[in-house]
Amino acid sequence: EDVLIAPEQTGNALQGDTVRIALLKRKSANRHYGRVVEVVKRARYEFVGTYKKNKTQEWVVPDQLKIHVDFIVAAHPLKIQNGDKVVVSFVH
Repeated sequence: EDVLIAPEQTGNALQGDTVRIALLKRKSANRHYGRVVEVVKRARYEFVGTYKKNKTQEWVVPDQLKIHVDFIVAAHPLKIQNGDKVVVSFVH
């Protein structure tokens, strides 16, 4: 059966990831609702997006519309300009 996961219940899961969920109380007779409790396997580890920064933070807005979050960028020595296209890689 399909389980509806609301955006605020996805945790750190992204489009295509394999996840473990917990079922929530039914809100309607026809539909099950759940929340992500663990990402079992990432579908992707690299994402293309647009680099953005302000005085206190740097982040990447993914080009893929189904990715519902921006990626915060850790400190780095690269010379990247606001608006540049970049590839973000997840590291464990």
